[in-house]
Amino acid sequence: MRFLLVLTATVLCAQVNDPYLNNNLPNPYRTLRNWAELPAGMTWPAITGALEGPDGNLYVLGRCNENSCAGRKEPAVLVYDSAGKLVKAWGSGLFNFPHGFAFDPDGSLWISDAQIGDGKGNQVFKFTRDGKLLLTLGKAGATGAGTDVFDQPTSIAIAADGSVFVSEGHSPNYGNSRILKFSKDGKLLKVIGKKGRNPGEF
Repeated sequence: MRFLLVLTATVLCAQVNDPYLNNNLPNPYRTLRNWAELPAGMTWPAITGALEGPDGNLYVLGRCNENSCAGRKEPAVLVYDSAGKLVKAWGSGLFNFPHGFAFDPDGSLWISDAQIGDGKGNQVFKFTRDGKLLLTLGKAGATGAGTDVFDQPTSIAIAADGSVFVSEGHSPNYGNSRILKFSKDGKLLKVIGKKGRNPGEF
């Protein structure tokens, strides 16, 4: 029995470590290289996500150059039509490390900036789809455990009623590990969880 368990574990480990295990099935999709155009002089940075907007366009949030927007002038938000044509580009100079983004029921776009530096960062912003700033949560360049500041805000989720949920805690070793719930107009409603390993903790 002991031999069988060891053999099973060995086979499972071999399967997990097999680089071809997940690549040998039929793939109904094909890669289209250079489908989307970029602003002149820009190369693809790290992309944190892509969302279809209520207008049918594709909204792409990236980190300007390689993996950071700190000190960069490239736009963080690129907007494409279904043919890959660049429709809009905005967000230049606004972020250090754009991380999470989501559309709310009104079609506004929420974006988090998860790093501080140069007097900005650690904030969550609400924009129109054209990039007009509507609302800011948190204090620029500040951090802490209070309810008026963020510490590495990461993901954003929007409820059907417009409530906004922001997760914190990009690093498990320091900082906050919690979720903050806001009304659609930015009023703090609730703090959920804390750092830990017990139920309700992160």
